[in-house]
Amino acid sequence: MVIEVNKDIDRYQESVAMGLTARQLIFSIASVVVGGGIVLLLYKYIGLTGSAYVAIPCVAPIALGGFYSFNGMNFYEYMGKKLHFMFGNKALTYVSTEGEPAIKQLEVEQNEQVKKKGRKAERETVTADLAVKKQEEFEAMKKKTRNMLLGLVAVIVLGIFFDPSFINNLSDPVKNSGLDASVYQVEQFLDDNLRDPDSYESIDWSPVTETENGYYVRHKYRARNGFGGMNIENKIFYLDENGNVIRYTDYDY
Repeated sequence: MVIEVNKDIDRYQESVAMGLTARQLIFSIASVVVGGGIVLLLYKYIGLTGSAYVAIPCVAPIALGGFYSFNGMNFYEYMGKKLHFMFGNKALTYVSTEGEPAIKQLEVEQNEQVKKKGRKAERETVTADLAVKKQEEFEAMKKKTRNMLLGLVAVIVLGIFFDPSFINNLSDPVKNSGLDASVYQVEQFLDDNLRDPDSYESIDWSPVTETENGYYVRHKYRARNGFGGMNIENKIFYLDENGNVIRYTDYDY
C-alpha cells in the first residue's frame, strides 16, 4: 500500500473549495468583487478595455495577498519588509574595539573555516536546492494568480456579452444598448406579451427620449400573428421613470 505524503508537511494547508485555502478563497472573492465593481463603474466612461486596464492593477495586490508566500510571509508582510529595507534602513558606522589578541583569534577561526570547506560546500548545495524550490513555488504562484485574473476578465466580458444592457441600467434605467441600440425593458415586455415570442425579430430602434414623466422609444419589429402569418409592427413604447412599459401606440409616419 502506498500513502502519498505532502513533500513539505510544514507547508501543508487544508483546502476549503476548488483546491483553495480559506485565505485564498476569501481574497479570490474580494478580487472578483473589486474588479467587477471597477469595470461596472467605469465601463460607460472609458469602455470595457480601459476599465479592465484600471481594474487589473487594483485587483493584483488583493490576489497576491491571498496567493503569494515567501519564507512564511504573505505578500503584505513581504512588501512591508521590502519597503523598510529600501527606505527605512540607516547606515551603521562600525568602530573596531578589538585588540591584537582578538585579531589573532579571528585568524585561527578563519583557518578552521578553510578546513571545514568541504562540509560547508555540501550545506551550500542544500541551500541552492532550497532556493530553486522556492523559485519554482514562486513561478507556480505567479501562474495561478495570472490565470485567476484572466478568469476574472473573462467572467466580466461574458456577463457583458450575454446581458449588455445591465451596465447601461446602472446609470440610467432606460437606455439604448451600445451593441444594437435595443432597449432591454421593451424587449422583455414583448417577450412577455407577444403571441409567439420566439418569432420576434428586431428591425429598428429609435434613440430613447426622456420626458418629465419617463421615457419613450419607437421600435419596428416582426412577429407572428394569431393566424400564423408574420406582421411588421412599428410602435412607440412609453415607460415610467423606473423603466416599466406603461402603454404603447402605433407610430404615425
